Amino acid sequence: MPTENTEPVMESEETPVADMETAPVEEERTSGPDWKALSRKHEDREKSLNAKLGKLQTSFDEQTAELQKARRESAILRAQKTHPALTDEMFEFCTESDPEAIASWAERVVKTFGVGTGMAAAPVVTAEPEKKEPYGDSQHLSEKLARSDNSAGKPADPTSRESAYKRAMERQRQRQVKK
Repeated sequence: MPTENTEPVMESEETPVADMETAPVEEERTSGPDWKALSRKHEDREKSLNAKLGKLQTSFDEQTAELQKARRESAILRAQKTHPALTDEMFEFCTESDPEAIASWAERVVKTFGVGTGMAAAPVVTAEPEKKEPYGDSQHLSEKLARSDNSAGKPADPTSRESAYKRAMERQRQRQVKK
């Protein structure tokens, strides 16, 4: 049997060691990925993702605010259903935003002010006051004059207010006649 040489044969022993160390480095520089380009690519991607994140955050905040507003309106409507005497104007004074807190606020208002229980409530202030006639209600004036007129011949029992009113009306009539 022939004897074979079982030792591995190195084919690249002819290349010097110095060439082996420098050759892979040169290949990486020329054929490997450009790390500067990759860095710019990743920076651009990070900027776009941060912009998306900012948009999503503002959208989330808007949706959360809208949800809170809807929950508040729902709680107010439930409280008004429970206590129909409470008006929208009354709920404008409610600073609560939690549905349970709004319900407890409505209970406290009803207990404190007696709204809807037959107790006298504070008068509602309107934006425009009622316009009054410059000299009072004409029907009221005619009633006063009829009471002050003594057609039956009995002596009138003038009170100081009625007599002052009668004198003032007489002076006013005289001024109108002079014009």
